[in-house]
Amino acid sequence: GIHEGRLLFYEPEDGNVSELPCEGLSSTMVRTLAVMDGRLWIGTYAGVFIWHEGRTVHWEKASSDTSGLSDDVIYAMYPEGNGMWMGTLNGGVNHVFFTEQDFMRYTPDGRKTPFRVREMIADGAGNVWVATENAGLCRWNARRSGLEYKGLGTDTPLVLSLACHGKELH
Repeated sequence: GIHEGRLLFYEPEDGNVSELPCEGLSSTMVRTLAVMDGRLWIGTYAGVFIWHEGRTVHWEKASSDTSGLSDDVIYAMYPEGNGMWMGTLNGGVNHVFFTEQDFMRYTPDGRKTPFRVREMIADGAGNVWVATENAGLCRWNARRSGLEYKGLGTDTPLVLSLACHGKELH
């Protein structure tokens, strides 16, 4: 993905680069990409585009729909099981199952204010970790069905990047 909403496909065998046609994508910036079950998920400043076999589905925030996408700006995505986690600029974390189009929305420990998600990653222990610009580090807790704030021992709530090695989070 590049700035002007174009998707480029690189073929390593012959070195060719071609553009993947994706309806509606040309008017926005691509922020993140994820692949699951042969579908290319494209997080943009205008919601999520899902490309599969030459067809595109577009999901965007519906202002009056509380079961839809919470924000149009998608900063991070993480495929997991039969669904996709999506981190937004101002709407927290969204999760959608592939079989449904109902989005679940999460903020850390029930926070009402928006938080900005920068990255999401799973560790070897089955946790999904969320790095945010203004709420620090959070962990998805399946037993509580919610996000837990995890203090870092500092006053800064800014976490920009995550990496996992086995069960270690960096």
